[in-house]
Amino acid sequence: MSQHVEQLTLEDFEEAIDLINYVFSQAHDPHDFELRLPKLYRPTEELMRCNYGVRLHGRLVAVAGAYPLVWQVGATALRVAGIAGVATHPRHRDKGLMGAVVRHCVAEARAAGCHLSWLDGLRRRYRHFGYERCGTELGFRLADRDFAAAGIDAAGMRFRRLREGDALLTEAQRLHARQEVHWRRAPAEFLTICTSWNAELYAALDGDELAGYLVAGRDPSRVVELVAVDAADAPRLAAGWCATRGGRIAVAVSPWQTVAARSLGALADQSELRCCGNWQVFDWPALLAAVLGERARAGTLPGGEAVLAIAGFGALRLWVDGTGAGCTATGAAPQVTLDPFTAMRVLFGPLPAHLSGAASLPAPLHSWCPLPLHIPAADRV
Repeated sequence: MSQHVEQLTLEDFEEAIDLINYVFSQAHDPHDFELRLPKLYRPTEELMRCNYGVRLHGRLVAVAGAYPLVWQVGATALRVAGIAGVATHPRHRDKGLMGAVVRHCVAEARAAGCHLSWLDGLRRRYRHFGYERCGTELGFRLADRDFAAAGIDAAGMRFRRLREGDALLTEAQRLHARQEVHWRRAPAEFLTICTSWNAELYAALDGDELAGYLVAGRDPSRVVELVAVDAADAPRLAAGWCATRGGRIAVAVSPWQTVAARSLGALADQSELRCCGNWQVFDWPALLAAVLGERARAGTLPGGEAVLAIAGFGALRLWVDGTGAGCTATGAAPQVTLDPFTAMRVLFGPLPAHLSGAASLPAPLHSWCPLPLHIPAADRV
């Protein structure tokens, strides 16, 4: 059955938020998205026009949002559509409404020139729309004894919860934006983004100097983002926070934070590599050129060349040499042909390439992959 999908406006805010809250509260714990996710759910025309819905008999019964995000990878700005708030009223399920709205969001993302899209949710549900669970996030479980055994002294380290008007908020935002790889956050929205998902933003102070910042979730022992002014100081920030939180913490780190990851991995009692959501790639050459090129500039990839075809997209040549790295479309015969889902798993993990479902792969891919594809918790929609 064909369904008319309409773009929502500010006038639809109350009806849309009531529907989303009701649907998610029925399926999970009680939800209030205005409090939980204020970066997306505020009564503004700009935010509401990111949402699409279907009406039956004049009432909104299905909605979803496609929010524009920008992932800065070195000098390349990748446009990303974050799909959020997918909700269908329980009385109107099994009518194709969710599919109509999600497909519309994907079509809008493609038409807008997005390079890729991200959403959270069940793999089996969103694979129908072209999404696959892939990408990587690093997790470390640490205790005070781990820091003590390594001789890490966090004396003098203290933390201040940041609020609007705090001068350190601007410093934290600038620190975030100085990272070679980061998700763009407008200065005026930085605090709102960091404190969505019931999180809090803290400045880490070493004496009177800013040593970094961290974002802690509803459970403050779970650090979902940690950025140090000097990346080598990440263990001291973690040790200081651990001392304030009962002696045990879990820290999530982007695979792009190589210095922090190496130092925390050398201390942690437990380390893990985990998936960070569902992704769909629209522009394979642009994405692969950006992440492969940035990895190579960091000096972490061996040289080589691979030609692979992705069904429905054509053949791609990936290379790393002494002058750089990249990815371009090619007419050369591919060494392997992958469907898009397998390609996402092979190229972006979290499993090693040889465990990602492809029988035979060009040798360089085993050295290069998984390539770092990651979205921090604060930027998820």
